[in-house]
Amino acid sequence: MSTARPDGLAGRIPLDDSQREALAAMKARIDRGEAGYPDAYALVHDWIKDDPRAQADGRDFWFEQARGINANDSLGASFIRTHTEIGLDQTGVPCSVRRLLPS
Repeated sequence: MSTARPDGLAGRIPLDDSQREALAAMKARIDRGEAGYPDAYALVHDWIKDDPRAQADGRDFWFEQARGINANDSLGASFIRTHTEIGLDQTGVPCSVRRLLPS
């Protein structure tokens, strides 16, 4: 019998109460426009980067890269954003919907 999770994750990484509170505070800051998703990704990455479960399934890498991509601070970010826009163009996603997407 396989112990692999269907979602490919190596196991849940629990957050303690202070981390949950910090994440809720970060969401409130994002909602008020005082912070952005890159800040939230960096926060979570800092918490999980040394966890063997996060290393085993790549979550540490995902959160690290998500910060940079959402901050639009690399060639990779530019590549992803450009090709996302091309995909939105080719699938006919209207501008009214695109404005709802994080930039």
